Amino acid sequence: MVVKRSSINGPKIERMLLEDDDEETSRSNYQLIRQNYASPGVAVILIIRMSRLNSNEEIEPLDELDIIQKTRAVFSEKNVFNKQFQLVKYDDHRIFVMSTDPIMAMKGMLRAKELIGTVDINSDDVNLQITGGCEYGDLYELPNDYFGNPVNIASKLAEDTAKPGQLLVSFGSLSPNPINFMPRVTFFPSVVEVSGVSIEHYIMTQKPKSQLFRALSDRKVKNRSSGSSSNRSLRATKSPSVRPSTPKMDLEVEYAGLMAQSSSSLGAEYAKVIMSKGINMRTKERSVGKHLPLQPKKQGPGFESMVLLQSDLSGFTRLTKQYGILHFLKLVLNCRKAFKRSIVNFPGKIIKYDGDNIICRFKTSKDALDCVFEIMKDIQTYNFRKKKDYQIHIKFGIAKGEAIISKDGDIVGHAWEECCSLSEDIAKVGDILISEEVRKDLLATSSDYNFDLRKNEDDVHRHYNVTKIMK
Repeated sequence: MVVKRSSINGPKIERMLLEDDDEETSRSNYQLIRQNYASPGVAVILIIRMSRLNSNEEIEPLDELDIIQKTRAVFSEKNVFNKQFQLVKYDDHRIFVMSTDPIMAMKGMLRAKELIGTVDINSDDVNLQITGGCEYGDLYELPNDYFGNPVNIASKLAEDTAKPGQLLVSFGSLSPNPINFMPRVTFFPSVVEVSGVSIEHYIMTQKPKSQLFRALSDRKVKNRSSGSSSNRSLRATKSPSVRPSTPKMDLEVEYAGLMAQSSSSLGAEYAKVIMSKGINMRTKERSVGKHLPLQPKKQGPGFESMVLLQSDLSGFTRLTKQYGILHFLKLVLNCRKAFKRSIVNFPGKIIKYDGDNIICRFKTSKDALDCVFEIMKDIQTYNFRKKKDYQIHIKFGIAKGEAIISKDGDIVGHAWEECCSLSEDIAKVGDILISEEVRKDLLATSSDYNFDLRKNEDDVHRHYNVTKIMK
């Protein structure tokens, strides 16, 4: 089922960023958004990772999709996502989550890691694990999406840094450090440099059960030995902790207890510290549907012929570093606006947004290409008389072939892989790269285009940059 998640501030942020204003007004709007609509919280990204145990063979795409759907079903059945650990969206192997409480964010990550081992993958030759990354800071929430530096850091930790099974956490300069409130967990400090940015973080691991019991016992003795009135008051008001009668600790029971007790000692104590610094930790109601297993659009083989288009914006790292995330988000939203305005004129559909990428489906190659040319005209109008750093710099990839699109926007098939490769890995700003299949389609239906065969050192699939013949 598609995740539908409301955002109180999303429409206001979009409206301000979609104003076609001058640079001074844009900077003023950025300041207003930061002051009024930023949501302090933790961005969490979880990556479902799978590999063959006994060979280097790749897992079949349909098998990958099946495992991803089964993992989501387990997380839904076990209520991993809730008010304290809110699902933002699914995106293929990635799961985007946010939390207003760092303690609950870490608990949710540990919970997901434990449950990944319960997924029935019907194979003894597949190793299924999860990696995760999180960061605390200001988030800008949109419907079914969010942006902000914490999302970027969490992505770098989960996707680019973490080894299979690792959970990496970072909370920036947040004080006191939330890891001090996690006695049942071990944190190993580390640092990594990604894209020229050094990220200090911790590798988070659950303590062995014997150590867990010893830590709980030590904590209990310490609490009993304390005689201060403040500690007595805390013990008198907090809910009873979920404790087993034997040294065997069950993370599922412990996690359920914490989620059921909104005033848990760890979460409540950290929230008290945060609120003393003037940060609102209250959770907001969001309409998150029950997440059920997804099914391809057709049973059996499920593949159908389609034309896929993906766009990719250029300049993210440099622009966000120089101007901030809102500057780039303004470009992203205006690009989406151009797509939505143009695609209604063609038999096409926007499948999903993936950060600054836009993925669409069309019935014919000509529809896809003509839609791109219309989008380009719209973007050229937007860019007119703007400085380079305030312009939208975009590139496209179009491929045709067999593919499957799930109800949640997951895409499987050679056409999809080719489309991604063209737009993200090969295309340069201004390029409209098409596959050989798309070129054959266009030659059969129109003589309005020029095709420039592009050579690639990696000997990838044959592809062309296409331009329209001016008449």
